[in-house]
Amino acid sequence: SGLPQDQMQKLVDEVAKAIAPAGDYGEVAEHLKKAVAQMRQGQKQSATQSLSDAAKELEKLMGQCQDMESLMAALEQLKGAQLCIGNGEC
Repeated sequence: SGLPQDQMQKLVDEVAKAIAPAGDYGEVAEHLKKAVAQMRQGQKQSATQSLSDAAKELEKLMGQCQDMESLMAALEQLKGAQLCIGNGEC
């Protein structure tokens, strides 16, 4: 909360730049939009919470990606097993 105005403006600009790339990641973009609006209105506590919410959403998505990678690996193993069974191999 003790950031000088010029640093706060740089922070607002950086968060605003991240909104478009975050559009494909669930509610992340909405949390970032909210944070930018709150920072511009001087609502630093609310902006902090919105940024925290965006980080939590990204963490959730990262966990889902890891789950997807595990599922893809299992699927590849199942495909291999299916080929073996289809070819009468062990």
